[in-house]
Amino acid sequence: MSWKRILLAAAGVLVLGWLVVTVRLVFLPAEDAPGKADAVVVLSGSKHERLDRGLELMRDGVAPTLVISGGFDPRQPAASALCHAGKGDGFQVLCFTPDPDSTRGEAQATGRLAAEHNWKRVLLVTSRFHVTRARMLFDRCIDGDVDAVGVPYPRASIPAAIAGEWVKLGLSVTVARGC
Repeated sequence: MSWKRILLAAAGVLVLGWLVVTVRLVFLPAEDAPGKADAVVVLSGSKHERLDRGLELMRDGVAPTLVISGGFDPRQPAASALCHAGKGDGFQVLCFTPDPDSTRGEAQATGRLAAEHNWKRVLLVTSRFHVTRARMLFDRCIDGDVDAVGVPYPRASIPAAIAGEWVKLGLSVTVARGC
């Protein structure tokens, strides 16, 4: 067997491995059953789909508190109305603007809220492609259980989601390992 064939075979194995891991982390992440929690946390981005799922969980009585990241954004009228009211139908609403405006900033702000309110379990609501990294970052910032559920996202965003998550996941497991 020539070196060229060996290199091509090795490259094929690497590409196949990358595809398998991508499918597992981005398309079919490990999601949790939405059981009882102290708070349901809706992450910013794809606000409509994420907020709808968060409100569904609140109607199901999953938690007494709904937390909305970036909820005061006037371009998101449903979230903004809940944030300004400070309550929903039978539940409390807490909102914050993450600083920095990133998943890490959301995890840090939620970690502060969890400590302040003595939360032992939070349930994240985010896009499915984002579940793996979001859970990892929130686990670093919250002294308690962090579970996550994902919502579907537009197919047109798949290439950007894959590229973005790989870069951000790589940074999160190498350079930016803290809360």
